[in-house]
Amino acid sequence: MNRFSIGQAWSQATGFFSGHAANHAIALIGVGIVIPLALQWIIVGNPMANALNPAMMADPSMMAGMGMGILFMSLLSYVLQFGSYFASWRLGLGSSAGDLTGGLRFGMIAALVLVGILLATLIVAGLLAYAISPWVAFPFILLLLLCFVIMYPALFGFLAILFLLIGVFGSYALSSMAPMMGGGAGGGIGILMMVLVGLLMLWLAARLCCTAPSMADRDEYLPFEAMKRSWAMTSEGQWRIAGYFLLIGAVILVVAVILALIVGSAFQSMVMGGGVPGFGTVILMTVLISIPMAYFTVAIPAGIYRSLGQADVSQVFT
Repeated sequence: MNRFSIGQAWSQATGFFSGHAANHAIALIGVGIVIPLALQWIIVGNPMANALNPAMMADPSMMAGMGMGILFMSLLSYVLQFGSYFASWRLGLGSSAGDLTGGLRFGMIAALVLVGILLATLIVAGLLAYAISPWVAFPFILLLLLCFVIMYPALFGFLAILFLLIGVFGSYALSSMAPMMGGGAGGGIGILMMVLVGLLMLWLAARLCCTAPSMADRDEYLPFEAMKRSWAMTSEGQWRIAGYFLLIGAVILVVAVILALIVGSAFQSMVMGGGVPGFGTVILMTVLISIPMAYFTVAIPAGIYRSLGQADVSQVFT
């Protein structure tokens, strides 16, 4: 395995889509974004218009129907989105690189398996938390989080920075209000736990970031062996990878703040004027955010995987 280099990982990430750019676009934009949007509009309608519709809010049966529609669309969207990511990784890393049909077939099956694991884990965790105790469900909740770590590892740099900022400003706010609130120890412990969880998830993201690309490379539908390979591949460079994710997280934070100011201002002006965002507005907002994030989500782990080289199974957990 190669020594991890941020420069090499970034170079591999930016060049990942070259050679099969059209097929990657079909998978990531067509399958992962356009189709879910179209299906959402057909099944659920304009979610913003529904949320601002007094008749919808006043009718429990309509609300229940919309809730079931949203649940169904959420599961379907996860399958299509995860499937598009796996397909793109397969297109760039698999033995039959560039085969769009094979990539999409692998992607959809892998996504169905992963969403099935997510759904089963969520049901088991919910039943255990309800019947026994939330603490009994904790290992299942961790497994649930690991599924998202596998699919979105680079985003945990952003979450770690966000939690750290909340910790800093939250601690300051608690210390300022402590005299009038009679002390803020409970809130301080909660903020500290949030920060620690954020750092833990960042470390796990650094260790498991090669899982999904490894699955696509080796045509595997279950993540467990790929998680072992990723653990071995990232053993030496885990802290540099975590630092890489923090750098990426800082950039995402700045971009997110800018987009939130632009989109939030436009949305507020429209609502204050009595309007409801229409199809074109929602599509534009989605495109501005979803397409760059889809490419980013695929490219960063693929770049790390390529820069580290092929895993040596004999070194798993060393």
